[in-house]
Amino acid sequence: MVQRVKAWAGRTGMVMRDRHGTVLMDATLKTQQTRDPPTVEALAILEAMKLVLLKVWRNIVVESDAGVVLNEIRADQPSLTLYGNMIEEIKSLAKSFLSCHFSWINRVGNKVAHELAKVACSLETTCVWLDWITMFLSPVIIANSAGI
Repeated sequence: MVQRVKAWAGRTGMVMRDRHGTVLMDATLKTQQTRDPPTVEALAILEAMKLVLLKVWRNIVVESDAGVVLNEIRADQPSLTLYGNMIEEIKSLAKSFLSCHFSWINRVGNKVAHELAKVACSLETTCVWLDWITMFLSPVIIANSAGI
């Protein structure tokens, strides 16, 4: 299970894929309380992990293009950032999985999550699509899978 997260001005896109790259679930999250990119990214990772846990997927790789947030998650010491409580919850939740790895991905590799974050701007609430890929994402997913 690979999940990709992209935060964008208080809106996030999350994409959950299997090990072959097939999209299994995608979601958008719109936050009212914060627009700080690292905080929104940490929240997106946390919410994506909660969604994945509900689907009973136990081996995951969390991919994000927010290196600062990933460094906080990987750190042994408690996070003292403004979003540190979310980082600590992510670390705790990671223990619920058989394996949970956090990996940096460049922005180009995070295209689908980026497009979902844009879509979240026009949505009033959080949306989750299970086992169904929205039509507007199909061309982006195909191009991303082909490495375009």
